[in-house]
Amino acid sequence: MKSFFEKVYSEDLERLTTIFKNIFNHISEIMFLMEVKGDTFRYVFANKAALKALKISETELIGKAFEEVLPNDEAMKLKDIYTMVVQQKEDLSYEDQLFNEGQNKVSYYETMLNPIIDKDGTCSYVLAITRDITERTIREQELKEAKEKLEESEQRFKSLVEQNKDAVYSCNLNREFTSANDAVYEVTGYLQEELIGTSYEMILKKKDIERINDHFDKAIAGESQEYELEITHKQGFNVYLDIKNIPMVVDGKVVGVFGIAKDITKEKHREKELIDTKEKLQALFNHTEEGIDIIDEEGNVIGVNPAYEKMFGYKEEEIVGKPVFLLSEDKSYAKELLEKVKRGELVKGEEVKSRTKDGSIIYVNLTLSPIHNEHGEVEMISSLCRDITQQKQAEKTLKESEERYRLIAENTDDMIKVIDPNGVVQYASPSHGRMLGYEPDHFVGKSYLYTIHPDDLAVVEAKVKLAKKKTDEPTLVEFRRLHKNSEVTWIEAVMTPVFDEKDELEKLIIVSRDISERKKQAELLEYLAFHDPLTGLVNRRMFTEVIQQQLALIQRNDQSLAVMYMDIDKFKGINDTLGHEIGDELLKQFSNRLKENVRESDVLCRVGGDEFLILINNVLSKKEVCVIAERIHQSLQTPYKIRGETIKATSSIGIAMYPSAGESYKDLIRHADEALYKAKITRNNYQFYKKEGSGQN
Repeated sequence: MKSFFEKVYSEDLERLTTIFKNIFNHISEIMFLMEVKGDTFRYVFANKAALKALKISETELIGKAFEEVLPNDEAMKLKDIYTMVVQQKEDLSYEDQLFNEGQNKVSYYETMLNPIIDKDGTCSYVLAITRDITERTIREQELKEAKEKLEESEQRFKSLVEQNKDAVYSCNLNREFTSANDAVYEVTGYLQEELIGTSYEMILKKKDIERINDHFDKAIAGESQEYELEITHKQGFNVYLDIKNIPMVVDGKVVGVFGIAKDITKEKHREKELIDTKEKLQALFNHTEEGIDIIDEEGNVIGVNPAYEKMFGYKEEEIVGKPVFLLSEDKSYAKELLEKVKRGELVKGEEVKSRTKDGSIIYVNLTLSPIHNEHGEVEMISSLCRDITQQKQAEKTLKESEERYRLIAENTDDMIKVIDPNGVVQYASPSHGRMLGYEPDHFVGKSYLYTIHPDDLAVVEAKVKLAKKKTDEPTLVEFRRLHKNSEVTWIEAVMTPVFDEKDELEKLIIVSRDISERKKQAELLEYLAFHDPLTGLVNRRMFTEVIQQQLALIQRNDQSLAVMYMDIDKFKGINDTLGHEIGDELLKQFSNRLKENVRESDVLCRVGGDEFLILINNVLSKKEVCVIAERIHQSLQTPYKIRGETIKATSSIGIAMYPSAGESYKDLIRHADEALYKAKITRNNYQFYKKEGSGQN
């Protein structure tokens, strides 16, 4: 330290050093003076507070570097901080904390580093002053925690109010609403802005105002209230509420009432429903067609309903108190069932044979249910009996019928498939192998959609969904199936649902047949309805539809088109001289030449005989139409070679341009026909239609 003051002062250095040491040693803050030597920092002074903190003597400290006194991690950390101060030559403050093992607590410190700069601008020393800020830090932490707890408390309260499914509100001493959460709107129909500042009496029925005011006054007096109330919702229906009124106390004084209103409308309705249900259950017990008897834990009959009396022929007083299994043909099995129920098990759908009072044997579908007391112990058993004698007889008849049906299914050419309600195939007839290439067992267990063409899946699913409904008519659907060899087979299927005695779907029977040939015929008929069978060109019907569509399109897009009407020059003579077969071949070759010389967007039509129409689409000018017409004209100059005959057959063409020659398809075709008429005067040329007096191309 003496060398430090030698640089600062030139007089009485020893005395000055002693004075500063005394001053620094009486300061409670920790002080160090570090000498800077390259990248090394050495202690040249430490006051008593510093020596005490480090638990080291002055002789052990002075002249030592950080790494000789402190743990390596701490020394490197301090070295980095001090180096920054030396480089930047600016004061630096930082905070640190230290765990005191002896006192088992954490202490917090704030250190200020001051670089001491020589006259030549070199930082040779760094003065460090460290203050204990533990109390301040703890106070700040406590204040922060208190603030956070307060905010959390406020948020919890706000969340409790806003997120509460019950209506939460508050009123001042004048009975006026001062707050209301969103749930208030749900139970009253009134928005917050409609309620705030208004008396709660506005939502009460007149008959309840005095009673509710009395509860409110008691709450103001400091007594919490709980009561039920029926109000009329803004939309006109009644709402039942369970209300709690709690005094709002601030500084020991009631300033209002806090209210929580729980919507108990459903509970009220449920109470009524329970009463109604009890009455209905009693009516059901007395009027159901199924026999019901109540049995005690010993197996003796306690009571029976009228249907039970009718089913077995005994009056209630004749059977009450007697063991229920006496009516069973297999008494030991009946006892086993009772023992199961006594253990708490449900016995459902058991079929037993019983004997009636007159000695007749009936078949009974039996369900035994345990009835528990409040301790969970079985104290009674309910027995539900359904006479299934006729059903058993019907099952026998059905089984015989199914055998006959199976013989038919296995020998028919139609494919027969049975699927369960989930769409899983239960049965497939042998004809599946002949029609689709798969053995019948290959389909069993798979979805009914298996091998259906992907494009038809949605249609079939929709039809099956429809077929599962109970209707008077079966459901018909046409779709494609994939053969094992990947060929496509068109199928017509008729789907018929089968329902059980509870009207629940039991299965779906699908009878299918191959209609591939019929579909081909239908497609051919549809094709012939719009095409010329000789040339394959569209016919006049199809041409009319296309030109109308195209006219509507170009009228919107401000485009143009042209219609060519043409025939074969002297075709009749060729036909009469060489025969109809050569005439037909000429028409086909003529059509092919037209196809080769028009664009893909253009439409060719055979009107009939040797007359043809061409729709030239999307043209920009008359010149463009001329190019196409000339190309067609030139292609028709080459003679045809047909069955050894060389035939020169040219064509005359009439052309009508839209819109100059007309704006409707009828006008365009008629005017193209008129232009054709003029072209045929000289033959083997094409003419554009122009109005009379305007000249003719």
